[in-house]
Amino acid sequence: MTRTCRKCLNEQPIDEFYRHPGGAGGRKNTCRTCFLAAAKARSQVPEVRRARSVYLSDTGKGSEYSRRYANTDKGRARLENSRAKQRESGKRRAYRAVDHAIAMGRLARTGVCSCCGVTAKTHMHHHAGYNEANWLNVIEVCHNCHAKEHQQHANL
Repeated sequence: MTRTCRKCLNEQPIDEFYRHPGGAGGRKNTCRTCFLAAAKARSQVPEVRRARSVYLSDTGKGSEYSRRYANTDKGRARLENSRAKQRESGKRRAYRAVDHAIAMGRLARTGVCSCCGVTAKTHMHHHAGYNEANWLNVIEVCHNCHAKEHQQHANL
């Protein structure tokens, strides 16, 4: 099966055209060679290069838009709210401590739920809380039992 490229007008095998759900026959109307040449030409346009450099500026620390948003009242409030949530819960540090202990071999996953005994992908549940003394005090539970534990805690 062949197709004619819209750009170079050469008849080529259908495999030389990228897939595209909106195209006739589920393929693009330009061959791969012409498509890649057009993409390379687009990337050399000064406006595109400038926009890309702004987007990638500051070694990936965020785009110009992100920095401008962070300097607005709404942006500052959102950032402070996010930091406050992380400070107050301690959950993130507890999760990381468990992950580190597993990686270092101080904790082991068995893959067996300690509540119902089913063998499945398990979660490490901080049943004693998230304070630093209990970071590694966890039980291994399946998804369903983990949800039940949190539901019981929420109902207290």
